[in-house]
Amino acid sequence: MAERPTQFTDISATIATGGTAQTAAPFDSARKYLRIQNPWSATESLFINDAGANASASDGKSLELKPGAVYAPYPPPSTPISIVAATTGHAFEGKVGQ
Repeated sequence: MAERPTQFTDISATIATGGTAQTAAPFDSARKYLRIQNPWSATESLFINDAGANASASDGKSLELKPGAVYAPYPPPSTPISIVAATTGHAFEGKVGQ
């Protein structure tokens, strides 16, 4: 059974440049918890790539989070987590734990 996280870090932020992937969480081999949510108030999808590549709305490999959707894999990947949305300033909520 995996260890429970004892420290949590808030990674909530906004998209710096619409249409351009950014890192939501860097590589972390000690990661025990990961949760990213596209807020219910969002008006567009948020795309996530957990394979170490840039997230994209059109690559067919990124996970689409519609408004209100949550990404919380168990166990969480240690790879960098990339996100993208179409609009600059699009907010997302997130936490990582070790």
